Amino acid sequence: MAGDQGPEEGAGVKFMRLHPSPPPHRMAGPKVGRPWASTTAWICAAVLLVGAPAPLAQAQLREDPEKVLGFAHELLAEGDVYRAISEYKAFLILFPRHPRSAEAWFGLGKGLRQGGDADGALRAFEQAEREESEAGRPWAREAALEIGETLRMAGHPGPAARAFEELARTPRWGEIRGRALQRAAWAWMEARQWGEALRVLGEIEHTDPLREASERLGDEIRSGLQTLPWRDPWVAGGLAALLPGTGHLYAGRHKEAVTSFLLNATFIAGAFWAIREGYLVTGGILSFFELSWYLGGISTAVREARQFNRDREGEWLEGLARRWGQPPLEPGAKAGEPVLRWEFRF
Repeated sequence: MAGDQGPEEGAGVKFMRLHPSPPPHRMAGPKVGRPWASTTAWICAAVLLVGAPAPLAQAQLREDPEKVLGFAHELLAEGDVYRAISEYKAFLILFPRHPRSAEAWFGLGKGLRQGGDADGALRAFEQAEREESEAGRPWAREAALEIGETLRMAGHPGPAARAFEELARTPRWGEIRGRALQRAAWAWMEARQWGEALRVLGEIEHTDPLREASERLGDEIRSGLQTLPWRDPWVAGGLAALLPGTGHLYAGRHKEAVTSFLLNATFIAGAFWAIREGYLVTGGILSFFELSWYLGGISTAVREARQFNRDREGEWLEGLARRWGQPPLEPGAKAGEPVLRWEFRF
């Protein structure tokens, strides 16, 4: 048996020499040799623990209509218009029949108007104005006024004035009739319809608290219009026809006056010289261009006189608005003037 075990032990020794046992620190390798695995696990757990409350808190916020609407109001007050719009829309989608829905529509209209979407703001204010509940009535009342105000701020004072007048004639809103008529008067003034402004101011009832202020405003309008410098477009055109350049000088356009005079004088002199020297074709061409400059000068003199009047009226109206604490006329299509027009100027 000893002889039998010898070769086996010898083979075993040989095997151990071919595969020596690893050092102690390598035998523990599978347990501590991958530190990144445990680190990744800890990071994932931390992310889950930190990120879990956010969706939960957001879901809890969405379940409370008061918090959603209050959050939207805070965003709008801070100037974060687009997030406020999203919150107002979320409130109206989640709680369409809530008693404060008119308030949400009103806030949505304000946010859309600040964001430049006048059409969307009008639709939101119209939706708020339809509210019949007792809780929504104050917001519906203010939304009815904001419809006309949105038109005015969009550069449409004429339609805004008509919207205010229609509101004043609505029996449902008799309590704000005076406010609507006063705003209509300001819109008519921005449209340079002074007679219409005075008319609607006179329609404010004597029992209305705004009656006294409206009378003072009407008196200031009358006196201000009488003292404004005025240029008659017909006089400007007649002066330009008699002597090119004088119509522009009358309208306060001194550089244009000098230019018009020199151009017309140059073409007249050139045409006269060409005809006298026998260059009839050249004289005819110069005469044609001179006629164009002459007629164009009359047209521009008339237009410059009207522009002079508009500028003086605009300056006076801006001062009047500041004195009465009214918002200034919005830039853009002032007084209902077309933004784009085709014209030929000479």
